[in-house]
Amino acid sequence: MEADPAKTISPALGANELALLRRQTSEASTRLEALRVAVICGGDTAEREVSLTSGGGVRDALGAEGISATLVDLDYGTLNRDTLADYDLAFLTLHGGRGEDGSLQGYFDSIGVRYVGAGVLASAVGMHKPTFKAFARGLGLKVPRSVVVHRGEGATQKLEPLTDCAELVLKPASEGSSVGVKIVSYEHAPDAIAESLKAYPLMLVEERIAGREVTASVLGRHRQPVVLPHVEIAPVSREFYDYRAKYTEGETDYIIPARLSDEVNLQLAQSAALLQDALHLAPYARIDTIIDESGTIYFLEANTLPGFTALSLVPQAAGAAGVSYGELLRILAYLTLEE
Repeated sequence: MEADPAKTISPALGANELALLRRQTSEASTRLEALRVAVICGGDTAEREVSLTSGGGVRDALGAEGISATLVDLDYGTLNRDTLADYDLAFLTLHGGRGEDGSLQGYFDSIGVRYVGAGVLASAVGMHKPTFKAFARGLGLKVPRSVVVHRGEGATQKLEPLTDCAELVLKPASEGSSVGVKIVSYEHAPDAIAESLKAYPLMLVEERIAGREVTASVLGRHRQPVVLPHVEIAPVSREFYDYRAKYTEGETDYIIPARLSDEVNLQLAQSAALLQDALHLAPYARIDTIIDESGTIYFLEANTLPGFTALSLVPQAAGAAGVSYGELLRILAYLTLEE
């Protein structure tokens, strides 16, 4: 017998709230279908093509839901209040750079444009990996040990706290979609870091944790989180969940709900709710973790504008809770209007 999707969410962590949101969104159908939505995508980052794909998917799905939506390829040089005057709402499907780091969010706040996406604080902290790690650690959550290396610094001395690590993960401080990420041995790390610093001004270098990659998706009003079923990410042939594994069909298996003990499943949901509260991750966000064999959860980053392609994780998590792609977009629009 097939499980009831609603029962994959703990009532203490959002099942009742999700039912309420679905009912309220349905009751607001007339208001939602009168909206004119600008789907903001593109931009000028390494994730531009993924953003365009996300934007196209959102536009088409909103149209299928009876909501007028227009794709707007972001041009920072011409963006102003007048260019958005014909729209009631901006749906952000940008990834990386000024579109995700709080810059655009702050500008929209200043000119009074309502947008689907987290605000300035959450965007800034979520986009800057070292800052997110410090924030998570301050909340009592566990994060991988790491160091930060700036362009112009010698990597060898900075790596001394990680001498016992066989492998290290190199990450640009402010990129998404695993852009620029490398896994290297400790021995080869200094040369690899020096090469990466030619392209990026700041690199986060962290110990590689062996375990399952699991993502937690949060949805809802601030302090009223819905924690969707956790998604376990299992690349088929890639060493890790890199850009190709993320966006190539068949390269990754997605296991929903993730294969976790009840205790770890609840702990991850509670921690995701804690982050939603502390960072104001509303109306939605995705939180990425590694969970080792002992069940210890290591928090990696918060994605405040996660992908909305057909393979993206938040829509998959929502689907596992019985919420279709189109209904998810309606819920996010409703939450933004009510904020």
